[in-house]
Amino acid sequence: SSVRELMNLPPSVKTGSTVFRGHINALAPDSKLVELLDRGMVPLGGKTYDGTHIFALNYHPKRPGLVTWVVGTSKPVIYGKTTVRTLLENQVEDAEEWKIIQSLFDESEEEMVTTPSTETRVVDFSDEYFSSLDDDGGWGGSGRLTLIGDAAHAMRPTDGQGGNQAFEDVAVLCRTLRGALTSDGDELVPPSKMDDWQTCSEVLKKFESTRLDRVRRIHDDQRMRYEGRMRGEKVGPWSDEFRDWVLQGV
Repeated sequence: SSVRELMNLPPSVKTGSTVFRGHINALAPDSKLVELLDRGMVPLGGKTYDGTHIFALNYHPKRPGLVTWVVGTSKPVIYGKTTVRTLLENQVEDAEEWKIIQSLFDESEEEMVTTPSTETRVVDFSDEYFSSLDDDGGWGGSGRLTLIGDAAHAMRPTDGQGGNQAFEDVAVLCRTLRGALTSDGDELVPPSKMDDWQTCSEVLKKFESTRLDRVRRIHDDQRMRYEGRMRGEKVGPWSDEFRDWVLQGV
């Protein structure tokens, strides 16, 4: 938010939710959770227990065995006292599901279980927000300044897409800069080309506009899924088409 303030952009806003994050290796010899690897991309999730939501992800095909989990809660969190166990104990009626959840926490580092990551904040990505910007086709960068990651598009921590989109920003920004510094013969031109304010501004605007449609679609998806879960609705997994599009990356 401090960066956005310096650029005269609306600050990110608190969501009223606090998030705990953790991960385990389900292929470890002593893990009791190897079965989660056969349950698809979201082996545990879709339920909210009195304002607290938990889900787990088979993180990525390139990271076999890595299962990540997120607990989000709208309940008050007292640092040093509130843990994911205290938030969920006596809430999960299904004994088998509670056993799995307990194993997730037991196999995680204790700090993940006891220490929240953050009180979540999001950047408004509504039509009203974009209509308020002075530029066309970007998300708020100006001149020689652009934003990436949470500074540009902090989103609900629904399916772990905030970090993923930040990495994608870096990849696309590097490609865009390289493209601007490459001549028709594929030879790099002097980086001093970017010293020109107008040239730099155009290149960075191209980066933002290239990313905008994809980020907005994922941002909206994460918001709708999060809001549904917090209303206690059952939110199913992504469609195969949408999942493949997200995982394809950039």
